[in-house]
Amino acid sequence: MIIQRLTASNLFKYREVALSGIPEQGLIALEGGNESGKSSILEMIPLALFGRTLSLPPEAVTRAIRWGETRASVSLTFAHGDGHSYTVVRHLDANGAGRARLLREGVKQPVASGAGEVQAALRRLMGFDFDQYEATLHLSQRRGDDPVRAETLRALAGVSTLEGLVGGLREEAEAAALTLAAEREELQKTEESLATLAIKEEALAELTRKRELTATALTANGVGIARLREFAAALEQQVSAVGGEGRALVEAGEGHGTLAAWRTALPRLMTGVRRLKELPEQHGVEVEEVGGEPLRLWCEEMRETLGGLEPVLKAVAEEEQRLERWLATGEKEPETGPKDEKDRPPGGRSATPAGREPAATVQQLRAGLWARSRRLLGRRRRALGLMGSLLLPGLAGAVSGGAALYFPAWEAGRGWWRTIEAFLAAPPAWMIGPWSLAGHSIGWPEGWQLPESLAILAAGATLLVAGLVAALRATRAGESLHRLQQELELLETERLRADKARKRLREVRTLPLGEMLARLEKWEEGILPGEAPWKQALHAWRQRHGDPFTRGEEGGAASRLLAECIRLETEVAELLVELRAMIAEEEPRTEKLREEVTHLEDAIEFEQERRRRGLALGERLTRIGEGMAATAREIRIREVALDLIAGSCRELLGHFRNRVQRFVSQTVPSLTGSRYQLVKLDPELRVEALSTERNDFVTLGELSSGVRQQLLLALRLALAQALVARVADKGQFLALDEPFTYLDRERFRLTLAAMMAISPRLGQLWMASPEFVLSPEMAASAWRIPCTLDCDNLVMEN
Repeated sequence: MIIQRLTASNLFKYREVALSGIPEQGLIALEGGNESGKSSILEMIPLALFGRTLSLPPEAVTRAIRWGETRASVSLTFAHGDGHSYTVVRHLDANGAGRARLLREGVKQPVASGAGEVQAALRRLMGFDFDQYEATLHLSQRRGDDPVRAETLRALAGVSTLEGLVGGLREEAEAAALTLAAEREELQKTEESLATLAIKEEALAELTRKRELTATALTANGVGIARLREFAAALEQQVSAVGGEGRALVEAGEGHGTLAAWRTALPRLMTGVRRLKELPEQHGVEVEEVGGEPLRLWCEEMRETLGGLEPVLKAVAEEEQRLERWLATGEKEPETGPKDEKDRPPGGRSATPAGREPAATVQQLRAGLWARSRRLLGRRRRALGLMGSLLLPGLAGAVSGGAALYFPAWEAGRGWWRTIEAFLAAPPAWMIGPWSLAGHSIGWPEGWQLPESLAILAAGATLLVAGLVAALRATRAGESLHRLQQELELLETERLRADKARKRLREVRTLPLGEMLARLEKWEEGILPGEAPWKQALHAWRQRHGDPFTRGEEGGAASRLLAECIRLETEVAELLVELRAMIAEEEPRTEKLREEVTHLEDAIEFEQERRRRGLALGERLTRIGEGMAATAREIRIREVALDLIAGSCRELLGHFRNRVQRFVSQTVPSLTGSRYQLVKLDPELRVEALSTERNDFVTLGELSSGVRQQLLLALRLALAQALVARVADKGQFLALDEPFTYLDRERFRLTLAAMMAISPRLGQLWMASPEFVLSPEMAASAWRIPCTLDCDNLVMEN
């Protein structure tokens, strides 16, 4: 991974840091004096990648926040070998809270959020953790002489994962050995327990057979007793029901039961008698006839007797329907009648139907009479009005005309005549007629003339005759109205009689059967024309069946029914006594069979338990044997795996040590100016160099500080090369914090030039130093970042 951009705020001494356009190859030189912030820049890299620094423990990472501030942040953008650029952003809080995000270039959605997810995602991307980073890629000035921890070296060699398996495999092998010993002991105890049981295969079969035979006998005995009890209970209940129905019919036979009661009770009684006969077969009980045959015959006889009444009842129903049709019961009164009570005619005529089937209903007849009454009433009123308007003028005209003819020379009556003359001088036009109107228009002469007197007399006589004719017509209309009123009264009387007959016919049906027949037989004549239509059918029924429903008749249907019910109850009571005696005899045998079944079931359960224990012990023996074989196989597998892992670890460590030693041997001459050519590494990767002065390999403690630092730097570079080769990245940065403290200027220049040519994969070198001694070529390609003591803002772009 190659760093492309580094930004931070409120970290260490800096208020703001912004380094952009960082070159992917070459030297990034952090140059400045002591306490100028060079190491702080390098510490920002692990803080962004791992959330911690090399100089501070993990629990004290908040001390990296600038003095006086409560929050800080750092952002690092790097190029990865997969061709993408990633940016990790971390925020620190003085209270210990922190936030982190990992972004990929060109993608808005974060790759990971939260410190844990970001750390896991970075571990997958980079291929190394903080310890490996510290041991290979970052050389701190305060920890330059510290040896690399053994676990870090084993992780770099790829051995730590395998060695982590070794402990688990050894523990599993030891636990398997203990399990195998316990299984052997358990196997021995199980075999002893199985031998103690001494199970016999035929014992359980014999016990089971005996129990089945006994249980079958117990079930049959219990079923028989249950059937007897059920039959006795059902028989008692059914006889009680039949007796109740019979007594109800007895009461009906005494005259208290209606026809509907008879029709309802008789079928129930017949059904009860039939069910009583079917009870033994239904309950599977073999008994003699339970009785009820005479009662059944009586029911058949009564059904036939009641069936003989059907023609009578049909005639009664038809008569009631004819009355209802004539009365038009429930129909709305026609609209043709008088609209007002004062318009109803005072008279009428009979409207009784001529035969049994009326030609018209009462309402229709009444409506016709009312219509005729209205017409006659109107005619009478018109005649009376005409009479009143004609008689008085006609009488006046006749008197005045006659007087003029018979007394023309009567002088003594001049005063009276003048009065009449004055009256006739201005008569009403309707009274005198055309002649009077003409005379009035031209004025009357002094004396009366004969033509005028005759005309007045003729007009008066005509009006008088017309008034008399109108009076005659009014009198005839009044007589007709009186007759209509009589007919209406007669029709109403007949309606009331018919309605009374209809109600009585309906009431008859609700009477006790004996009283109903008596009333129908004594039905009064004259309510309807002709004889009652049911009389003949009722007479025929009486001739055939007599009078079985009359109250208190000796030997009638009621007394016979009562006798049969008592007889049936007596027979059933005797049968119930026998059934209870049979049940009492069977109960002790049932109890004995139940005890025997219980004893056999206990024996079977005990034997089954022994067999279950035996089967369980056998299965346990099988499982123990299989388990022992599996445990032995697992122990062998783990032993072989431990041998393989041990050999693999030796091989991996050997190859890793040889590879690192070869790289160190290639690097040391360049770093030491060829004064040391050969180096070797012990199993713990401790460096020993061949000294020409001593003609032997010497340890680092025997060398000067500068040479020791160069050899350790060569080891770090070798480990970094191994790390980069393992993660298969195309390029990797190195962070060195004042690695050449003990070197002079010339050795500084040569060592730095040698480092830049070691490996193309370690092309980006971050180095902090008070000053840099660079060749002209390196100076031209290096990016120098000056750091000063009083500067807290570092913003640079290459």
